Amino acid sequence: MNCEMESLESLNLLGNKLLEVQVGENLPNISHLNISNNFNLSDTSFLKSFPKLTNLEANRNLGFENLNETLNSMTCLKSLSITQCLKWRGSLGQPILKNLEFLDITDCGFSIKVMFNNGIDTFSNITRLNMDNYLCITDCEFIGNGLALRNLKHLSINRCKSWWDFEKMLLGPNMSNLETLSLESCHIGIQGCKLIAQSSTLTRLTKLNLSNNLIKDEGCAILCQSSNLQHLISLDISWNELTTCSHLANNQYFVNLIELKFENRVSGDNDPMNDKHLLETSPHLSKLKNYKQ
Repeated sequence: MNCEMESLESLNLLGNKLLEVQVGENLPNISHLNISNNFNLSDTSFLKSFPKLTNLEANRNLGFENLNETLNSMTCLKSLSITQCLKWRGSLGQPILKNLEFLDITDCGFSIKVMFNNGIDTFSNITRLNMDNYLCITDCEFIGNGLALRNLKHLSINRCKSWWDFEKMLLGPNMSNLETLSLESCHIGIQGCKLIAQSSTLTRLTKLNLSNNLIKDEGCAILCQSSNLQHLISLDISWNELTTCSHLANNQYFVNLIELKFENRVSGDNDPMNDKHLLETSPHLSKLKNYKQ
């Protein structure tokens, strides 16, 4: 594929069944490139032809095997999404990627600690990390304590069932700047609620997703009694085993809450209309505007 469009900044090659990509020298200004869903694409050396690339989407390219050398030549890269690239095993521990701010390795099946070259301090600019569907035991401590992630603000580890190792992560110093935490379908239960409520490093959280986590009324009550969560503006506690929203309505710490998701609650003494009334009339939830039941 030969291109002559020198002013082009964004190029979308999503799902084109590409076997290879040939690029001339006339695409010097490409900053956003999407090569996702090209399952048979294996050679990534063509990426070196984009010197100004800042955003790379290369999801579900199952043939990627030798991405390391290519990535280490991309000095401007700020956003990298390589979800479901199951064949690729690599270490990004090179100073060349020190500008990386966003990394999505959802469903890749490898250790982020190994990926970061066992913690070499070259990734201090990463603020957003997604690694849903897979989390090694050794990764929990690395996410919470590794210098490479000390500026982390947004963390998503949905559908990772090893919640018993979350203590090493959620109590680590890297969580002190965290603003968004998503733990959907991690089955944390009451023990996970206790851990989150008692964590002195999660005091800056503004958005928390705990949907589908086997949380019962007792676990919800524990969360509501935590002053560490007083900055929350969005809480998703849907698809759990809650029978009432009384703990949320009577909670004095969630005064900044704007959005609440409380869907699919288990039938209890209070019906949905009573729950809605409790929330709407709660003196502690005067800022609540977006409520899904």
